[in-house]
Amino acid sequence: MACNNWGTIKLDCLDEIAGVDWIAAMKENNLDRTSLTNGVTIDTTAHTITDIALVASASTNLFQEIQLAENSSNWVENRQFTLSNGSHGWELQLTANVPKNDGATRFVLNNMVKSRNIILIKNNDGRYYLGGLRKGGYWTGGSTASGQAVTDLNGASLVFTSYENTMMYEVSSAIVSALINAA
Repeated sequence: MACNNWGTIKLDCLDEIAGVDWIAAMKENNLDRTSLTNGVTIDTTAHTITDIALVASASTNLFQEIQLAENSSNWVENRQFTLSNGSHGWELQLTANVPKNDGATRFVLNNMVKSRNIILIKNNDGRYYLGGLRKGGYWTGGSTASGQAVTDLNGASLVFTSYENTMMYEVSSAIVSALINAA
């Protein structure tokens, strides 16, 4: 397969900011893979998802928003390549700190980590990204704790991991509000 020509990257102004504002998780099997190609419409030029199809039932299929401690969470996409067979892909690792340790939060997190998920990430710069699109991903690590000092984390620190053949797609902000459970 021939590779696409690459475009240029212009650094007009250096206005990028980092960090994760919030995340939202959804069971991977809630994506309706029959109605659209792989359940999404992608603008391949902009590497952006412009539509996401969910299975036809009510609010239980929406992404469930998880609010995070400010300046505590991040994601990294690691390039994976094997010289022996030429295979390649991207490993996403999202670390999320949830600053709450009550029974209701523990119930949600305990059930969430038991299933394969797709993750919607909102960065501090206002952009949205989708992790685990093709195969879903798993909560592969983490802990819950109550720290020693009053200002230590009293909540959960979780690690989400997925493997994809492309970097995460950006998600059009125009479709996000319809995907989030407003609970």
